Amino acid sequence: MTRPLLTLADLAAGLTSHGNRYTEIGVFADDVADIRELQQGKLPTGVQPRDHEGKRFTYEHGGRTFLLELSEDGIVKLHRPITESHGGAGGGAMMGAIAGTAIGSAVSKKGEGWTAGLLLGLLAGAALGGNGTNKPRRVLTMRFDPDLRAWQAYDGGLVTWMKSEFQTAG
Repeated sequence: MTRPLLTLADLAAGLTSHGNRYTEIGVFADDVADIRELQQGKLPTGVQPRDHEGKRFTYEHGGRTFLLELSEDGIVKLHRPITESHGGAGGGAMMGAIAGTAIGSAVSKKGEGWTAGLLLGLLAGAALGGNGTNKPRRVLTMRFDPDLRAWQAYDGGLVTWMKSEFQTAG
């Protein structure tokens, strides 16, 4: 059986599913088919590099431009639509290298006991109670149902661990 994977379109749908309440969605890099394409040096449809390191991209979807960030810590983040210009070109060999490192880190973090088909994400919004840097952010943990191609709230046993992993990535 082939392991289900997310697409960038799935991430965009999850990010925009709660209006403007959240500004980014983070998922494990090995769960995203488009990141596997980047690992092979291919640009997925709608994706353009923004830097020479292969960490930042724009993603065009549904008439909106999102910012896509890869972390060597194994986390992929898709940010709210942006209005700035596309920025510099780049990518190439570095693009595949960073994507490969991100995928490897995600696999390592999840370990051997990870449940097949468990696709988790974390929505993050503005700081609660204002713009302070030390204030907690609004977050919502979610699980993706590959059969329905839809996100649902997740309150399982991995919530605390996920928040820790996603907060430190970046």
